[in-house]
Amino acid sequence: MAAAITALEFIVGSLTIKYAHIRLWDYTECFGNIKGIICPLYSFFWIILSALYYFFIHSHIIYAFEWLSRNLAFSFGVGFFYGIFVIDLCYSAQIIVKIRKYADEKQIIIRLERLREEINYNLDKHKPRFLLSFKTELPLNELLEKYAEKLKSELKH
Repeated sequence: MAAAITALEFIVGSLTIKYAHIRLWDYTECFGNIKGIICPLYSFFWIILSALYYFFIHSHIIYAFEWLSRNLAFSFGVGFFYGIFVIDLCYSAQIIVKIRKYADEKQIIIRLERLREEINYNLDKHKPRFLLSFKTELPLNELLEKYAEKLKSELKH
């Protein structure tokens, strides 16, 4: 399980950098990293989480799915959850497309974690959102311009 998660992490990370020009996570500071996309430390964490899942959670999830199949009224709740998930996924995909277009125009790679920090910093003490985390009062292009300016000033120093 951990090998599959690490492989998925490498594939998704590589594809988002290559095609979307966005770095979703950054392990460049970690020992033994490969292109800053995967590293042994986080692969170790995937091993621990996989073992915890397999030994303590998996049987409960299987039982829950069996129970849900016998109690279809609760399937509505599951459907509602996935509906919210799909809405958030579509919104995030739309934002990623806009960020990719901006990154292509400026020929830069945008580090999503730093952009999110910049957005949250600019929210002026507002609580960060769980859903629609990139939704702000300022237009996305304006936030991206501020991010690019900050990135350029850091590269000069």
